[in-house]
Amino acid sequence: LLKKRHYDFVYGMGEGVYPGIAAAYSMGVPAALRQYGTQEMANVLETIPGMVRRYIRSFRDYPYITLSMHGRMSFLLATNDGSRADELYDILGVRKKKFPFYFWRSGVYIPKEMPELLFTEEDQYPKAYSPLHISHIGRIADVKRQDRSVRILGELHRRGYPIHLHLVGYPSGEAMLEAVKRAARECHVEEYVHVEGNLPQTACREHGRNSLVTLLVGEWNRVNIFYEVMGEGAVVLTNDNHSIDEFIEDGVNCLVYEEDNYAQAAEKIIGLMKDPEKMKAIRAAAYRTATEKFMSLEKRFGLEVRLVEDAAGGRSLDEYPSVL
Repeated sequence: LLKKRHYDFVYGMGEGVYPGIAAAYSMGVPAALRQYGTQEMANVLETIPGMVRRYIRSFRDYPYITLSMHGRMSFLLATNDGSRADELYDILGVRKKKFPFYFWRSGVYIPKEMPELLFTEEDQYPKAYSPLHISHIGRIADVKRQDRSVRILGELHRRGYPIHLHLVGYPSGEAMLEAVKRAARECHVEEYVHVEGNLPQTACREHGRNSLVTLLVGEWNRVNIFYEVMGEGAVVLTNDNHSIDEFIEDGVNCLVYEEDNYAQAAEKIIGLMKDPEKMKAIRAAAYRTATEKFMSLEKRFGLEVRLVEDAAGGRSLDEYPSVL
């Protein structure tokens, strides 16, 4: 294809297309890579002693990511959402990159006005708000720690609050799904844990907006769903792993508990249930945070479009921030 027709720019989505990027660049066609999902690679490699062993494992299990880190291209843009793409270079001892590296957080759709909650006498969750439901949105995976959400649910039940937990997202592996089932059995809440599976984004937002709280209790919480549900005016309950400290304030625009202190998390939820005015204030502050501090789709992807256009035109990329 590169030989048959003229291309102004080749943009690869995901590390698997790196061979195409390398081919384009070698033929003088400007090319760049959009990189995703490198957290597992970083987590695995940093536990391996010795750089030689790390590289053997890196080339065996993550060949295209490894090659892309050492290749040449117009730029590499990775997602700043816990991917740890920026740390990989230190983990593998890469002292100097052969391309401009950008680590930008995602842009999300934020409603122009704060969505209004629909209240009904009957329980119509997720279509309407219900204080009897909490949600955890995101793929079911080790790093998302849905098992923690189940144990928080267990603490709520021990205190006499028969709340339902909805896990919205597809299982990307069996380990966390089994951990969820095990925690549900141990906490005697099997009938109150609902695995909803993969749902459209509109339904995910609906679950977040209309639940009492949305749980964000993973190993890293700077993820798209955080931005999205805050934009819906949802109440986020998060652990204190410091991944989103720049955006949150406990009791002002969200609720924060000490990691693995499930009893404290449950008490914070119960306190919210008993204080409707506080809940209303937190929801308003969450939406305000989203509008003031998050990157809209237009701003984020407008910036990426300009980056691509300047790279394709051979113009300087010095004005673009390395980290967002």
